[in-house]
Amino acid sequence: MQATSFKGKLHDAWHRFTELFAMNTEPHVWKTRNRGHILWHTYDPNTGSSADFSSEDEVRIWLEERYYAH
Repeated sequence: MQATSFKGKLHDAWHRFTELFAMNTEPHVWKTRNRGHILWHTYDPNTGSSADFSSEDEVRIWLEERYYAH
């Protein structure tokens, strides 16, 4: 697992904070770059779970698994 930059941690914190007020139940996906490496972040507001992935394909799998689990 890669170390998360301060900017990435701040973004994650802000993202979770805004979720408290938005009441959006859709999954959230965003990407960050750290020294040229792309890291994909996911957050499921229904469960409060989050995960990090190194590829878009892994994110697609996560989204499909989430969809079929509900």
